[in-house]
Amino acid sequence: MQDSRTSATRPKGQTQSDHIAAPRGRVDVRQLVGQHRKVTISHGGEDYILRITRNGKLILTK
Repeated sequence: MQDSRTSATRPKGQTQSDHIAAPRGRVDVRQLVGQHRKVTISHGGEDYILRITRNGKLILTK
């Protein structure tokens, strides 16, 4: 039996487990930069540089 309180908020055919928000993607910065301290990221036709500082902070510049 389906709970009528929650079925009204989901699109038809979607189960309650489908309706639960999926966790946002998570990537460890080391997967992006590998052995390097910086990586170039392309977004919307623009290039950005993501850099790890000596103090372990992240800086994103255009």
